[in-house]
Amino acid sequence: MAENKQLSWLLDDVPPSRYALPNDGRQRRHKCERRKIALQHYVNRASDDGTEVFPSVKTIARKMEVSERTADSLTADLLTLGALVNVGWHPTLKTRKRSISLEWIARNSAPAPAQSSTDLLVSPAQSSTAPAQSSRQSIFRTPQDCAQPYPSTTQPSKPNPPTLPARDARKPEGWRGVLFSNQDVIGAPGKAELAEIEMLMAAEPTCGAEYLKRALLLFYDRPKGARGLNSPWRVFLAEGWFAVAKNKCCESHDWKMEHDPEYRAAQEASIERQIADTAAFMRDRPVQNEMTVEDFLKEE
Repeated sequence: MAENKQLSWLLDDVPPSRYALPNDGRQRRHKCERRKIALQHYVNRASDDGTEVFPSVKTIARKMEVSERTADSLTADLLTLGALVNVGWHPTLKTRKRSISLEWIARNSAPAPAQSSTDLLVSPAQSSTAPAQSSRQSIFRTPQDCAQPYPSTTQPSKPNPPTLPARDARKPEGWRGVLFSNQDVIGAPGKAELAEIEMLMAAEPTCGAEYLKRALLLFYDRPKGARGLNSPWRVFLAEGWFAVAKNKCCESHDWKMEHDPEYRAAQEASIERQIADTAAFMRDRPVQNEMTVEDFLKEE
């Protein structure tokens, strides 16, 4: 299943702390990380407006590589938070049909962080184009200003329907955006770790950002978790999670369909061949008694 990028970057602005519940206890941070990962999998299977979400709990458990009981518990937590909403049952698949609450995402999105916290993550080209802002403004009015009336302090009224937060103009793109979105969980990498990540991204210019995002999700969900580490980025790189994520992506059917033209062409040719064989079988089969129900009732 291809990633829903339009909702994915909106979900990146929601910090893990907004996934907390009152009874989390000492495992609060670990549970928040798990809930964020589970909601990301639901978002990947939603339409652009957040509706038409109907994967089964078994599918979510397989994607997260956890038990069905854990996936069911995480789904129940997301329903309690209001991030997911039950809207009925799918008529064909017989699975629960849900929708992503855009109002919950807009309400829990974090404000734009200060500039000092993103110095390592913003590329030099972006930082050079950022407008310089004065740190101090004069409190005195000039004679020309005195001739003008004071500006109105009335705040404009907010519209009733919820609106999605505007994307931060300073949020980096590509793999730097992945680092930016995961600062609340794992922090910013040091200079040595950032240099190593840049080497990995240079070797994978096309899909490096997707590999890095998948690798971080696997790192958060590892048996030991990502809590209590003095240098989580060093552990992440030392354990080779980037290579693990790359292998998983390259072995995935959905990934091959999206990024491997030869594999996609072979699959499409196989489907067309099966359709043609089915049509030939239905055309060449012997004629049978295809009496309708109405004709059968008329004869009786």
